[in-house]
Amino acid sequence: MDKKQEDLDLPDGTLRYEGLCRLCLEAGVDDVGFVELDRPGLEAQKDMILQVFPKTRSVIGLTVALNVDNARSPARYLNAMDIHLVEDVMKKASRSILRSLGRFGVRGVYLSPAFPMDIPRPGQKALNVSHKPVAEEAGLGLMGLSRMILHPQFGAAHCFSALLIDRQVEKYDRKLEQNPCLQCNLCAAACPVGAIGKDGRFEGFACLTHNYREVTINFLDWVDALVSSPDMEAYRQRFSDPETISWWQSLAYGPNYQCNHCLGVCPAGDRNRIEYEEDRQAYFRNVVKPLIDRPQTVYVIAGSPAEAKARANPNKEVKCFSKARR
Repeated sequence: MDKKQEDLDLPDGTLRYEGLCRLCLEAGVDDVGFVELDRPGLEAQKDMILQVFPKTRSVIGLTVALNVDNARSPARYLNAMDIHLVEDVMKKASRSILRSLGRFGVRGVYLSPAFPMDIPRPGQKALNVSHKPVAEEAGLGLMGLSRMILHPQFGAAHCFSALLIDRQVEKYDRKLEQNPCLQCNLCAAACPVGAIGKDGRFEGFACLTHNYREVTINFLDWVDALVSSPDMEAYRQRFSDPETISWWQSLAYGPNYQCNHCLGVCPAGDRNRIEYEEDRQAYFRNVVKPLIDRPQTVYVIAGSPAEAKARANPNKEVKCFSKARR
């Protein structure tokens, strides 16, 4: 048995906690946590986990930090670009971890941090294993007002994924005792469609209709416009030239998120909290207001509270739909 295997393997086949942590971090992720398959917090996921990898005994939660200033920039394509790059880092690190573990007889699968996913499966089941419960149980963060998982160091500015392996770990991580969410309500203030309520309410469909317009929601509307419009004049009644070019960018380079303002303004986590607490007015002026005032098209369902919220901001061009595709 070589030194690396000694650092990883216990005599009974259980994996050493510190050795496994070190292997994951050396692969390129920024934080890691381990959860046993039988954890009550994963009960709702257990059947799906075993469908994906029937030999699963432990789940490894992984996270990679985003670049804070890309997340904050009013040039929102910079945020989308960083997310796609970080997801690539996550995929490569995940594969590297499993290749290293495989040398010591450990079997497993790594999951997609976002796309691709099993689109024919309805709704949330499209992503076979939900990463948020895994991240919470692995001690990588807790859900904030924005419904994003807030990491104690990185706040909202991180992406996470998971691996399923066929070994137990000598010890497992636990959920954080304190939520990093500062209850500052800045995510609610910045949301152009009012999806985030200060009272804890969250209108997920309003968020999907706008922010994820070129990711999943309403893509079929664009296809329908392409095939049913008799000429370009009719097509342009439904999609402007900038919107068409934006669709092309999403197809060529990765989906453009229309918003993610909640991610950009969040002061949770050690990287942002000090700046926010030192001068809250300056933080609002320099970080939050540029996104609130950013000129942009906002996509909403006609007659919805989201439409009223968007129209209250003179910097937003509002585009309404009679319904959105789920």
